[in-house]
Amino acid sequence: MSRDRKRTLNWYQINDSEAIARHLEWMAERGWLLEKAGSTLWTYRRGEPGPVKYAAACFPEASIFDAAPTPDQETYADYCRAGGWELAAAYGPLQIFRATVPNPTPIETDEAAKLETIRRSMNKTFLLGFTLILASTGLNLWLRAESFRRDPLEFISRSSNLSLTLLLAGMTVYCAAFLLDYFIWLFRSRRAVERGGTCARVHTRARLWMGWALMALCALTLLGYLEDYAVPGTRWILLYAFGGVLLVLAASQVVLRLLKNLACRRRTTRTVFLITVVALSVLYAASLPLLMLGTQRVRFLRMDQEPAYVHTNQTSSGGSCEVDVYRDPLPITLEALGFEVTEEDQCSYRAKTDRSPLATRTVCSQGPAEWSSDLPDLRYEACRIPWGWLRQLCWDLTVAPENSAAHYYGPDYAFPAEPPEGALEARRTENGRRYALLDREGVVLIYGSWDLTQAQVEIIWENARAFR
Repeated sequence: MSRDRKRTLNWYQINDSEAIARHLEWMAERGWLLEKAGSTLWTYRRGEPGPVKYAAACFPEASIFDAAPTPDQETYADYCRAGGWELAAAYGPLQIFRATVPNPTPIETDEAAKLETIRRSMNKTFLLGFTLILASTGLNLWLRAESFRRDPLEFISRSSNLSLTLLLAGMTVYCAAFLLDYFIWLFRSRRAVERGGTCARVHTRARLWMGWALMALCALTLLGYLEDYAVPGTRWILLYAFGGVLLVLAASQVVLRLLKNLACRRRTTRTVFLITVVALSVLYAASLPLLMLGTQRVRFLRMDQEPAYVHTNQTSSGGSCEVDVYRDPLPITLEALGFEVTEEDQCSYRAKTDRSPLATRTVCSQGPAEWSSDLPDLRYEACRIPWGWLRQLCWDLTVAPENSAAHYYGPDYAFPAEPPEGALEARRTENGRRYALLDREGVVLIYGSWDLTQAQVEIIWENARAFR
């Protein structure tokens, strides 16, 4: 962008006509004249600083899918030109005019007609979009709530989970507040017009502040992902996760501009544009999991630390299967529990820690990479939760009979167990291979592929909570 051009974000809606005019007049006094209006960006060109009068009006028959102004739209522009206005920019139904004479004739003098054009324009553009976004973010929030219910310890220990949930909540509130505010404005304006008055005042300033707050939430979400994934070997996934969305948006706009340059009909342009957006979105959503699956063989895309080496198992069909073997330090091992570990077992020792403002969770696992080994598997996780109410909530969800997180590793934690020293409460599964323990700092979960003894549980408990 040259020094004679600049772009700014557009947070205005169609019914913000007075606020749009004030903003453009303020920009003109500083030497910037509106050149092009878009859905999110407005383009300005440098001009002579001075007072310039603007007016924003609605023409519901216009569409963003039109390759050129329709005959009716040109007639409307000629009507405004006769009153001393020139068309400065337009985007769909929104028509922005700039005065060419000192005292131009007002474009809209009938408040009832003005309200009707705004209502029709809003129905064609913003209302449908905001309703779809609200439905999408609401569904995603419900899915995030289900993820928290199924595995609360994993959920609260990931900054990306928390920041994304916060962003979805912010978008839901923003869309719901916009729709509620618009319908209240529409109701109040109708009553005022019926009594011979003017349309109600729009709460533009509050909506602008909410828009910038939403941008701040987007930045916070990005920081949350950076905290989880910005390690060597994962930057390509991070780049694809965020850059892919921008590519989909940019590609859809390129397709829209190309269709307009080809002078396609409105219906054709709209159909091709919608098909393109859906196809690109599906491609993006489907390719990200495939990229993640490819990390098993493409080492530079791994989500965590590199394995010490890769062990190859022979399958019954004569093929082979590779298993990663780690050598991370663990607070307690199978050896300390009385098991003999040999070199033939190809035993893997793995530890991973996730941190967020709400919790710190360390997951440790040990088991043989060699399929023929008789060595059992051990897994335990220790989660430190400083907030008492959150700690109790996570505990209640973890041991709840209907919680699918318990079913992931076996039956419910339906049986009370003898709490080790320092534990407030202990629960176990019926077969005695899964334990959940609670203290004043957090939760410890133990999973074994054998019947754990009380002594083994106490050893794992003491070492895991110290490692927490």
